[in-house]
Amino acid sequence: MAKFIAHQVKISYRNEEIKAERFLSGARFYFSAQNFEHCAFMLHQVFDLMYRAIAVLVMGRDKKTHRISAHQAYVKPYIKQLSQLFNQNEEHEVNLLHLLDEAYLAVRYENNYYISEAAILQLFEKADLLKHLAEQVYQGMMNNHFDRQVKELI
Repeated sequence: MAKFIAHQVKISYRNEEIKAERFLSGARFYFSAQNFEHCAFMLHQVFDLMYRAIAVLVMGRDKKTHRISAHQAYVKPYIKQLSQLFNQNEEHEVNLLHLLDEAYLAVRYENNYYISEAAILQLFEKADLLKHLAEQVYQGMMNNHFDRQVKELI
């Protein structure tokens, strides 16, 4: 049974990771077209999907929000490194997080959203870091939690 659950967890997580990777590809497309606003929207989706996937993996459920700042707060008691992806003590980081959070609604419903190329490049760096940290959490969960359960059953 534990192997089956581990397999289901793996499939679920990897499916969300694939979705996030597709949005990242879209962000790269919009970046190359110099459409930074839509690039930011696509990057927002990457962050949203990855935080949700990790929340489900670690806590069993995600946070029903599109605000990356809320995702960070939600995972804080469980995954410190992901709760500090955007450092809330640094004004520049807070502004970058705000730009990312605003991209979701502003690009969809407004026409006055602006983000600089420099900010987009920083968000790409954060997205890479998020993917790296999320993979570490995933591997840790799969290796430590499920392997231990399978060994106990044998």
